[in-house]
Amino acid sequence: MLHEIASFIDAINLQQWRLKRPHRFVFLCGGKLNEGAETPCSVREHFLRRCHTRKELAAGIPIVLAEDVNQSFSPAKFNDLLELEKYVASLSEVNILILESAGSIAELGAFSQSSEIASRLFVAVKDDRHPVDSFISNGPLLFLEKSFGEEVVSNYPFISEGETLRASSPVVGDLYQDVFGIVSSRSIEEKFKPRSKSHIMNLIAQLAYLFYGVTIIEMQSYLNRLDIDLDDREMRLMFHALQLVGWIQRRKYKQFYYYVATKGFSPSAVAYKPKKKNDTLRWRFDIFQELKKKNDFRVDVFRRSLGEAADEVAA
Repeated sequence: MLHEIASFIDAINLQQWRLKRPHRFVFLCGGKLNEGAETPCSVREHFLRRCHTRKELAAGIPIVLAEDVNQSFSPAKFNDLLELEKYVASLSEVNILILESAGSIAELGAFSQSSEIASRLFVAVKDDRHPVDSFISNGPLLFLEKSFGEEVVSNYPFISEGETLRASSPVVGDLYQDVFGIVSSRSIEEKFKPRSKSHIMNLIAQLAYLFYGVTIIEMQSYLNRLDIDLDDREMRLMFHALQLVGWIQRRKYKQFYYYVATKGFSPSAVAYKPKKKNDTLRWRFDIFQELKKKNDFRVDVFRRSLGEAADEVAA
């Protein structure tokens, strides 16, 4: 471990570090999609057509779809698809779950079991699918309302005819405004919690940014120095999820894989212990200079990944 990196880690006051998400995004789950078709086949498809683009809820707020997670799923890494979805959901600003399919019902059950995910859930219920006396209404939906407030679950009078949605544009507009309002009102910073998977993943991304890129083995040693112990499997799962949501990217140089922050990364202000150097820009400059002296490959990887922004950060 480089001397400057070790000194920096020892100066961090992790208990007082307030983390913010370096990139905001929403996770959208629900019915099937039919992009390009004249008539939406689901509420989720209708909702996407109401958004800024199919990739953004609003300008600067990307949408991650359940399909994106499915494409990234590897049975060799994760026990099942829901395990990967839970990692992604824990990082999301808001998890929008439109309850209109068997898959979304399974996601409701899985997400409700994690308070970290459930606290960021917004469930849109089709009135005709889940009446007030149904198991789902009296089970997971009631649990969410009692645990996190009635605003977590909202009912909308979507009207279905076969597999198409009829005359629901005004209702979908209401749904969009509700979701956008929730995203806009979310707390920007959260005090670090050592048992929170999402906070540990955020910490990994922050350190990858601060140190101009890291390997998985290096990150394991950095976290150990902060008294955070993760086994190799969990570490790799977290790196996989962080790449999927666009917080870090993997770059290969010779035989080495480095993970660097993505463009537009918005770092959290570091909290330092008393009587420790508390100038983050100075710390980063000193770390960069030590890397250059050692002819470390990651300097070139970092510059290629971020382009001109790299010179500004390292200056």
